Amino acid sequence: TINAGATSVAPNGTTVPNVDVGVTSAGSLAVAAAPGTPTVKSIYWGQTGAEVSRFRFTATNEAFYLEDLTFEATDATEVTDFKANVKKVTMSYKNQAGTTLTAISLPTSTGSVSFGLSGLGVNRPYVAKDSSMDVSLSYELKTRAEGATGDVAFSLDFDGGAGPVTDFKAIGAGSGTTLDAADDGIVDTAGTNHYVYRVFPKFTNLSASSGGNAIGGNKEVVRFTITAMGLPDSKLFFDGGVNVASGSILFDVVASGQTNSNMTLEFYGADDNLVYGTDTLIAAQGGAAVASLSFGTSLTGRDLEISGGESKTIYAITTFANFATNGDSFQLVLRDEAAQVRWVANSDLNDDGTDNIANALQLLPLNGTSFVTTGL
Repeated sequence: TINAGATSVAPNGTTVPNVDVGVTSAGSLAVAAAPGTPTVKSIYWGQTGAEVSRFRFTATNEAFYLEDLTFEATDATEVTDFKANVKKVTMSYKNQAGTTLTAISLPTSTGSVSFGLSGLGVNRPYVAKDSSMDVSLSYELKTRAEGATGDVAFSLDFDGGAGPVTDFKAIGAGSGTTLDAADDGIVDTAGTNHYVYRVFPKFTNLSASSGGNAIGGNKEVVRFTITAMGLPDSKLFFDGGVNVASGSILFDVVASGQTNSNMTLEFYGADDNLVYGTDTLIAAQGGAAVASLSFGTSLTGRDLEISGGESKTIYAITTFANFATNGDSFQLVLRDEAAQVRWVANSDLNDDGTDNIANALQLLPLNGTSFVTTGL
């Protein structure tokens, strides 16, 4: 009922309305790293489709079309490495119909990529009202012939509030309001740092040959595959050469038992049964991590060479000695820690090699069979 005399009349006979209606001229938009953003990893020269970052755009009170987006490397060093190694960047997103589409951009001289999508109409990236949409970025990396440098790390970040306002533009689907990098919620958002190599090792844990997990006799204690992640023109080396530090895989021995229980560990190739390394293990009391062994350096054995895209399966055997108490244990472990693995990529044998970065090699940690003493 309209009261033209402006006399206050409570709706529905009460002074407390049942429904509040808010009126705003436009909605708002915010950006953050998506929950599914890739974790730190290693990538190689010439790799394609390597997803490196994922950002989530969330719309409130109104749907939005995204028209201009900019992503950039962080500092001068990363800008140099990004330009040297990234050939192009592919952005994946969803349009208003929910279809996944892609757009491609080439790195600029300033170490950024920009996507201008205003002319795509309903195929622009679309963020539904009170919902969200993820934008994913993937690299196509340069090859050796294209000037890739390798052994570097960089991330590709969303350029928001700290950049020029023209680095971002979104249009409200209902109001037509334009948002840019200066608006609330459009903030700089970090991507994930990834490590670029010509070739790097990928480890896959395999089940050891049968024989049970009882300590005693001659047993296979670990079996694994090393895959050279790289193009066919690359080679992965674990070797001693002139510089004995040029290739190694450092396992920890987690064991308990009697002191001075020296055991010889031998690494064999599963396809040729040739010895690729040996070392002596010393078990100790108390169940602590008691020793490390190196493989492929100054040991009796032979160098290991794997071409890009190919694999080599390795297994290790030892003869148990001086485990004299029920409950004594033994396990060989390759931990996901820095400098546990060192390799050489396409080099002469004088190279110092490349040390792994924690959490950047795939499928680590690698655990051998857990053995225990019983029946004494």
